Amino acid sequence: MFQKSSLKLFGEENVTGFNIKTFIKALDHILGGGISSGILTEFCGAPGTGKTHMCLQMCLHAQLTNKKGRVGKAIFIDTSQGFNPHIIREMAAYTSEKLMSGIDGVTITVEEFLSNIEYLFCNTIEAIKQAINVIKEKVEKGENIKLIVVDSFTYIFRNFNGPSYLRLRLVYELLTELQILADKNELAVILTNQFSSKVTDCNNLILYPALGEAYAHKIGQRLIFEKGIIQRRIFLHKTLYGSSAIIPFLINQSGVRSINTYN
Repeated sequence: MFQKSSLKLFGEENVTGFNIKTFIKALDHILGGGISSGILTEFCGAPGTGKTHMCLQMCLHAQLTNKKGRVGKAIFIDTSQGFNPHIIREMAAYTSEKLMSGIDGVTITVEEFLSNIEYLFCNTIEAIKQAINVIKEKVEKGENIKLIVVDSFTYIFRNFNGPSYLRLRLVYELLTELQILADKNELAVILTNQFSSKVTDCNNLILYPALGEAYAHKIGQRLIFEKGIIQRRIFLHKTLYGSSAIIPFLINQSGVRSINTYN
């Protein structure tokens, strides 16, 4: 009992954990280096705000987290058929070209990038459960999986007609399974979420992340994506370091980029 101090835990986290860089400099700085392993990270926002683009980009960047010389792999679980192979191929071509210029001392071809992203379409709760079990088996067999994306986590509950307490239990069970998988195997998990709306007592319409507070408490980091009239923004609503900020960004053929660099 009481065999570890907080200092020791902090040291273990720094040694075993890793971050997947977004290559948006300001965002990576506030997040402590990028999207963290060992926790659940949520990308939340309305349709068309850039969540899926960022997920696709992170599937490429996850492959740069070398472990003993091995290129990492990513798994993309698609629940709403938002995965676009043409977009990610364009992103892969840009990233591969950048690597040729010396980023991180790694060389990965476009074909290698794409082959290291496993795609799975799941549109039911049962299918997600089966997918998690398959991922567990892959990790146990030694596959160097560094990222799991579920886009979108909300969508699989769209047609759920049971009582709210049962939906809450299912959400909690799935999140717990993903959290254990992330923590035990030093991999990152990204879930996308959408907004729900409600009318206040003053007849004002407000938007808030779907699935409620119990879901929110299981999320380690929450990044809210917005698309304004002039620019897109990421609002850091919840992070490991307690920092909040608004980071502008743009989307072009190369992917999601810092608005001040255009590259």
